[in-house]
Amino acid sequence: MYFSKLGWPHVASRPENAVNGGFEKCKYNVQQTIGKGVQMLSLDAVGVLFPAIPLAIVALNFRYTSLAGLMRELHAQLHKKLLKATQKQVLHDELVIMARRMNLVKYSLFFLGLSFVFNTSTLFAFINQSERIAIFCMNTTIALMLIGLCFFCVETVLSTKALRMHISVAEIKNEQINNVRIL
Repeated sequence: MYFSKLGWPHVASRPENAVNGGFEKCKYNVQQTIGKGVQMLSLDAVGVLFPAIPLAIVALNFRYTSLAGLMRELHAQLHKKLLKATQKQVLHDELVIMARRMNLVKYSLFFLGLSFVFNTSTLFAFINQSERIAIFCMNTTIALMLIGLCFFCVETVLSTKALRMHISVAEIKNEQINNVRIL
């Protein structure tokens, strides 16, 4: 079932237009409507995003929870009295990067949550035959998903940077241990 310029359901499926297959006496057919630039929206488009957005939210929520646990662990290590100043600085730098990552995941969750609200609003408008509202809500859903995914991409880049920092510190420690063994 598709929206057309004249509303829902499609003009061709109305009983008064059901002559010889329904398409002959329609004022607007699908090709004319698309040619004039009117958007077509189907329930399939809304339905595809309906389970996808919550799954993305769940995955990001797991990421948020694991980042929170890592931050607590690093914070506890930072307050140990046996650490050298360089080790404390490295832990502090890692905590700063993780705090940025937490904010990015939080913003990503926020925008994906809003996109779910607008996707649900699209469904509501679709059912209540409000074509323009449904199209606006669907466009907003997609825009909010794009914003949330952009935040997620930036967070992924930061996670790679944090991992490289952590590995470089481990390599430096490994070199120091090897140098001590040689002497």
